[in-house]
Amino acid sequence: MSSQMNMELIKDQFSTPVLFVSGRIDAAAAQVLKAECAASRDTGCQRLVVSLADVTFVSSSGLGSFLVISEEFKDAGGSVVFAAPVRSVRHVLKLLNLDQFLDLAPDVESALDLVPA
Repeated sequence: MSSQMNMELIKDQFSTPVLFVSGRIDAAAAQVLKAECAASRDTGCQRLVVSLADVTFVSSSGLGSFLVISEEFKDAGGSVVFAAPVRSVRHVLKLLNLDQFLDLAPDVESALDLVPA
């Protein structure tokens, strides 16, 4: 199992860019994820879907990065939806009540429907 996080931003296939994240989101990877999302926002992206379908682990720093990313997009007048978290990640989000603060969707298609145009 790889301990590395990978990301791929797909812009052309969807009406809203989708950042596909895979692997483990530890403290170092959380910084990279925040930077990637900030770069997208800073280049004019108002809406973003972050797919967590292939994320196998999220540290507390990773969970914190989700909150920061969401707040930064909201502060800029945009929005982020986190899509398809695997069962273990979804469980932790719910256990910590982060599902009350983050926009979550069961899959990318549903997330695209949730993102305001």
